[in-house]
Amino acid sequence: MQITLIMGFSNSPNLLKRNEICLIKITKSESEAVRKVFPRAEIVRTCIQKSKRHRYYLPEAEKYLRLIVESNAEAAAICATIDKERERRRKWHG
Repeated sequence: MQITLIMGFSNSPNLLKRNEICLIKITKSESEAVRKVFPRAEIVRTCIQKSKRHRYYLPEAEKYLRLIVESNAEAAAICATIDKERERRRKWHG
């Protein structure tokens, strides 16, 4: 499986694309907060061995991002974009 860096909603180099799913970089505490609510969340952790080099990545799913909006600027930017699009559609479709 190949993982490549992409530019996503927030135009940040911390986004990954994995099988057409955009992922954002999160911290360990944010991953624990998401797993409290969604125990089976698709959080990806690099470097399986116990080293300090690992990173956590979370899919750009709104249900996950809403949980970490206060602590993650990229999640906040993506949620703001989602809200703008939702409002635009609501105005357009009535």
